[in-house]
Amino acid sequence: MCDIIPKGYTDEKVAQLTKEAVQAGFNHFKMKVGADRASDLRRGRIIRSIIDDPQYLPAGQPPRDPKNPDLQGKNAGPIGAVLMIDANQVWDVKEAIEYVSSLSELKPWYACTYLPVYYSSHIHFTWRQGLSRNQRPLMISWDMQRYVRR
Repeated sequence: MCDIIPKGYTDEKVAQLTKEAVQAGFNHFKMKVGADRASDLRRGRIIRSIIDDPQYLPAGQPPRDPKNPDLQGKNAGPIGAVLMIDANQVWDVKEAIEYVSSLSELKPWYACTYLPVYYSSHIHFTWRQGLSRNQRPLMISWDMQRYVRR
């Protein structure tokens, strides 16, 4: 997995780092989000446009089939790349629901949301009720070891 931390980077730097990561063979990408929704969407679109474009794959490497069982449920793009979003302690539950929903066009597989609250069934219920049913499946990670499918 390749972490792309766009905060403070120009759009050109984000594009350069993403292209380098794809060329290096990465196919799972994690983007830091949470400070500015417009910037997150803009930069997420840049990342998604590169990781979904076969021209950036290493020479001779075929695209991965997004229908492959290993990629099922990961919202993989047309060449099998997966994008995740990561926000470290920047939201409460309500803000997280609104923010993650607003980034759905980026088709993230999961959101790492290190919230300053402990996981509980109340939080899980709040997420399940708050996220749009029209959104693609989304994994929510309360910490690096606990995932909840909404």
